[in-house]
Amino acid sequence: MTAATAPARIGIEPNVLEWLLDDRWPAVRRLTLIELLGRGSDETDVASLTANLAADPWVASLLAGQPIHPYGKWGGAHWRLFALAELGVSNETPGAAGSINEAFDAVLDWLLSPGRQRRIKPIDGRYRNCSSQEGAALWAACRLGIGHDAELQLLAERLVLWQWPDGGWNCDIRPKAHHASFNESWMPLRGLIAFRRRLGRGHADDGLDQAIDRSAEFFLRHRIVESERSGELANDHVTALRWPPYWHYALLPGLRAIADAGRLDDRRAMVAIDRLVSQRSDDGRWWPEGRYWKGPGSTGSGVELVRWGRDGEARMLTLQAVEVLQRAAAAT
Repeated sequence: MTAATAPARIGIEPNVLEWLLDDRWPAVRRLTLIELLGRGSDETDVASLTANLAADPWVASLLAGQPIHPYGKWGGAHWRLFALAELGVSNETPGAAGSINEAFDAVLDWLLSPGRQRRIKPIDGRYRNCSSQEGAALWAACRLGIGHDAELQLLAERLVLWQWPDGGWNCDIRPKAHHASFNESWMPLRGLIAFRRRLGRGHADDGLDQAIDRSAEFFLRHRIVESERSGELANDHVTALRWPPYWHYALLPGLRAIADAGRLDDRRAMVAIDRLVSQRSDDGRWWPEGRYWKGPGSTGSGVELVRWGRDGEARMLTLQAVEVLQRAAAAT
């Protein structure tokens, strides 16, 4: 282990762990028990939380939904499924199956509609569309345990077809655009990895495996958040701590994608891991730096169904940051 990776060994302070296990935040408590403490789904405390997960205020609001376009920001079915998957909900969560399957049907009707597909054509030899949409839908479906393999295979095949030569994806329709987009690439990577795991090792798919490897290389060549050309940060916001991230790319979402790919031991990820460690506050937590959402009842776009709150955002950011660091330590 090099000096650059040593900070990944940091543990979680007892007071921070106690904060994450606060029973007033049941979804966060359950995720902490499973992801950070390694508790099994059949253990009493986890099983009890799972049995009542649909009643968690965050989860209940997301399951209730509202009749808007699936991609409506941020209350549409697409975003609700993403958030539910982040919170550890699944098709086996008591009281959740009906809502999440109905939402996924709406998402598939939108993504696979003939009109949408007719609009997706290569420009100057490259498909230029918002592939983060298929990527997030595929990832959420695999995490939630919903959808038929044939439907998900179609989403995965399209992502493989649309992948750019550098390993990423982009929606920029200008013919001169030749470099993939971070924003459009991190969820396709996570979606393809999740689908690969769903298929299992016994299912051979060289095209899928190669697409995953090429995508992971795309992020590693950029050392997660840097310009490949200059070595400077790719933009002024790429290290911002915000949750939910929605489609926005940043340091923590990038490291989570690389963690999914099993590549946190790659030396090119080490500086990004150090950056994540440096963002920890003196109190041992990771606090949000702005947000992309407006609270329920607000006007305009970007209105959420859930008022996550700064404390709630910090709990999710801290949980996910510690999980990345634990996985990095285990990998090295």
